[in-house]
Amino acid sequence: MTIVYTKPQVDATAVKIGGEIKKVRSAIPTVTQQTGQSTTQVVSQKLFTDTIDGKTISSIVINSDQSITITNSDSTASVSNVAPTTTGWGAYKDGQYGAGSPFAVAVSSELVLPNNAVVNIENMPSGISTFYDEVSQKYLLTDLNGLYSVRVKFKAAAASTAGFVNISMSKGTTEVAFSEDRALRGDNVIQDLNFSAELYGDSTLSTDGLTINVKTFSRAISIYDIEVIVAKVI
Repeated sequence: MTIVYTKPQVDATAVKIGGEIKKVRSAIPTVTQQTGQSTTQVVSQKLFTDTIDGKTISSIVINSDQSITITNSDSTASVSNVAPTTTGWGAYKDGQYGAGSPFAVAVSSELVLPNNAVVNIENMPSGISTFYDEVSQKYLLTDLNGLYSVRVKFKAAAASTAGFVNISMSKGTTEVAFSEDRALRGDNVIQDLNFSAELYGDSTLSTDGLTINVKTFSRAISIYDIEVIVAKVI
């Protein structure tokens, strides 16, 4: 197997151990080691001598977090910084509206989809603290060059009349980035609804955030178990 170092990884390591390591920044033969759930890439036992301080490198390990550990023959070691990540995700689940107290949307009404994010699970990209502000109820998609996936989930309470519901996602006050109508059952059965959208970053989205609205037509709707999942895929 061949490991190709990214320039930031190699350069960060080179600062610590001297310029000689730049000689191995392209292809280095490696073997894979499994330790629990972690996987590391270990350079074959080839020796490299640092021209700065004369130390001999005995091993180079690419850790599971993509940092690099370089160990010298005298047992001293250097560890690079963890490479920044550009992808990540967050799941935000409302805790206010449940089956016993759903969120009611009257006939021919449009409201912001509520979400107090009482339950949130986040695995954020580097430099980003969250994808959601529960105070403004806006989703924060700030990377101008990013590509995002947004999924909206909720349950519609049982009703005896069929109808339609619309979910829209707006940037700022006028630009609608996503809109979809969905049929509602009229057979007194609880309905699980899921909406998915892919959105690209731009200045409006980055500045104003994303607002998710729910709209009714000829039939009122009561919804609960609201959850929104945001993923930055690029």
